[in-house]
Amino acid sequence: MRHGKFRIAKQTGSSAHFASVALNVELATADEVVIEAESTAIRGWGNAVRTGVEQALQIVHDLDHHDPVRVAVTEFVGIPTDTSDEDARAAAVLATLSAFLEPSALPSLRFSTETAEWLIEWPRTGNATG
Repeated sequence: MRHGKFRIAKQTGSSAHFASVALNVELATADEVVIEAESTAIRGWGNAVRTGVEQALQIVHDLDHHDPVRVAVTEFVGIPTDTSDEDARAAAVLATLSAFLEPSALPSLRFSTETAEWLIEWPRTGNATG
């Protein structure tokens, strides 16, 4: 079993961004994403977290990791005033990637104030993707 975890805690101008995701990954017969975090913690962010995990799994498969997996989101922490769907999605993407990639190969996040999105920046290329 693999484990992934990622936390966003950033002040950008007058607003703050916060989200923390922890998850477990195990081999399965088909890709599956389940939310096991307490419903009081996940609140309205479940779809954003699920989308982030699915986006990361697509990246992982594109990087030649083809085995199907079951991803169980075991923990989510958000703050109603400081957590957006975009924060939840981005934290889920990086938590999932952290379960598959070495720390030196992990991308970083940069918040674009122009698009209000987190951009993924890969270490070798410097290219940014949303």
